[in-house]
Amino acid sequence: MTMGILKAALTFFGTKMVQFFQILTTDITTYKGGAIWTAIGTIYDAILAMGITIAGILIWFGLLSSTSRYAELKKATVWGQFLVEIVLTNAILYYGKNLLLYAVQIGQGMARSVLTTTGLLTVATEPVTDPFLGNVIIPEGTEIYKSSLGMENTVSSGLLKAVDNLSLSKGILLFIVVLIGAVFIVVATLGVLLTVYGRLFNLYIMIAISPIPIATAIGKPTRFVFFNFIKSFLAVVLEALVIVLVLFVFTKFIAFEPKINKYDSYIDPAKYKGTIMTGGATGLASSATGLLDLDSIPDSEIEQTLQNLRNQYPDGKVPIIQSDGTTFVDIPGSAQEFRSNVDSYQEMSEDLDGTVFSYIAEMAFLFLMLFGMLKGTDKLVHRIFGI
Repeated sequence: MTMGILKAALTFFGTKMVQFFQILTTDITTYKGGAIWTAIGTIYDAILAMGITIAGILIWFGLLSSTSRYAELKKATVWGQFLVEIVLTNAILYYGKNLLLYAVQIGQGMARSVLTTTGLLTVATEPVTDPFLGNVIIPEGTEIYKSSLGMENTVSSGLLKAVDNLSLSKGILLFIVVLIGAVFIVVATLGVLLTVYGRLFNLYIMIAISPIPIATAIGKPTRFVFFNFIKSFLAVVLEALVIVLVLFVFTKFIAFEPKINKYDSYIDPAKYKGTIMTGGATGLASSATGLLDLDSIPDSEIEQTLQNLRNQYPDGKVPIIQSDGTTFVDIPGSAQEFRSNVDSYQEMSEDLDGTVFSYIAEMAFLFLMLFGMLKGTDKLVHRIFGI
């Protein structure tokens, strides 16, 4: 159960990755049935009147500040410059929503290309079954986001079995450590979810209020507001590309093959000794037989016990009952092999604590790194693209 909690947390993150990618590449005009985009369009049209008013005021002040003398008003270049600025600003105001939407679509297209190139997004060439959707049949031509991301390989079955067969004291300690690690993973997952949804929310809000910063482009003293808005908007648009890249790189870190596969053959050394030395009659080791001192038992007695096991189990395998079920192991060929097996299982048991601690620490660090990277996505975009 202990490592099952960690596996459940990793599966939770893996399934949420599908939602991350869908939000990053969704068409904002059809999201939630298009109701949000319709509302944004209504707000944009309402604020557009304010933008036009602000643009008119800035034109008037700009004209006054650039024509200190009456003679300059007679110059055609002055009026021509203002005419061009008025036409461009009004065109951007009236069509700004569509222009900003086009920029969003370009950014999402770049993110989609990265997902397709990396294999995180594919198109079903035939009807397939998605276990993450309750074995729903996905029709041909449907876009499929890779959801498992190798999460099923991050916790080996051997480690699951080894931890579940620990003693009570060790099991409680590792349960606490694993629980903390699982909390880190869930918190990081929710943080990524907030980042992705926050970006989508920012896009809607920035488009809705865009007529006001766009109107500032008409006046030279206020033009910096317009350019800052454009830079900020492009940064939010390009966040989709950067988030996809960060998540892709993260999947390569998180989906590593753990160096703990030796625990696939792990057996509780106490139960192994007790089962063999009791002739496999019950398959359970009591505290007395589990702690028996092999050094005090002669090889001849062990050999006789092994022979009794071979007579009892002609197939050469003896059952050992552990907390995760019954494990069948080969009957040792000699007393020396039996002693060697006990030493090997004992070494695994002593090494298990450090292995799990380092494993959980590495997982927690990776998820903290992911959370930090995505929280600073906007700064990363500014560094990469200089906007």
